[in-house]
Amino acid sequence: TPNPCVACNTFIKFDELSYYAKSIDADYFATGHYAKIRHDGGQSYLEAAADPAKDQSYFLMGVSQENLNKCLFPIGDFSKDQIRDFAREAGLPVCEKADSMEVCFIPENNYRKFLEESYQITDDPGDIISESGEVLGKHKGIHHFTVGQRKGLPAHGLDAHYVIRLESETKRVIVGLDKSLFSEGLSLDGIYFERAEEFLNRPLTVKIRSRSALIPSTLVQKEGSKLIARFETPQRAVTPGQFAVFYDRNRVVGGGPILKAVANF
Repeated sequence: TPNPCVACNTFIKFDELSYYAKSIDADYFATGHYAKIRHDGGQSYLEAAADPAKDQSYFLMGVSQENLNKCLFPIGDFSKDQIRDFAREAGLPVCEKADSMEVCFIPENNYRKFLEESYQITDDPGDIISESGEVLGKHKGIHHFTVGQRKGLPAHGLDAHYVIRLESETKRVIVGLDKSLFSEGLSLDGIYFERAEEFLNRPLTVKIRSRSALIPSTLVQKEGSKLIARFETPQRAVTPGQFAVFYDRNRVVGGGPILKAVANF
């Protein structure tokens, strides 16, 4: 389950903005993200916005130092309501525009249709399997599912079943009870964690998806670029492909794509 907004900011949007700013001899470029940048000793630090409900620092965790040095986030100290008031006072027609939670390049938020039309990813049937290995049914393709999903699964008795794990190699969807979705930690590819050793065994917080609360956690191990983090309390539906973004108080200190949930330590 990838996060296209993180990838877009990391590999496309901010590189293009920086390139264009340079082409017109601009010293800085500004965006409307709800986040803050602190400059200290030639280093730029990404920080969460003042309004936690609209904070977008999670999506910006992969933006390079070079681009952060040139970027301004002028609305990071304001709430969304305040920004709407400013727009209303200025007579801007977008002041009442509804918030959008959809992926910007996918029409009608229909990602299945987008995958089929753009990448020829069509239905590829496989088995729905219980945690004990029993075949419970068939599915039309693992791209229809994500960890924690309940919708689209056939009934398997009185207790609700959820997607626990996806196995792309075998095309299997593993399902189980809600309690099986909880894990004590995660492993991640810490490719955006420049100084991970500095934060080992220190109390941090982490977001495991964009709408996640800040979860108290500790980095307990580093093997190359692979990092292991332990949660203070077990968390539900840790999803490979999503990003884990770590914070030291208000500051983003690093992160990367989740490799797998760690059930027990």
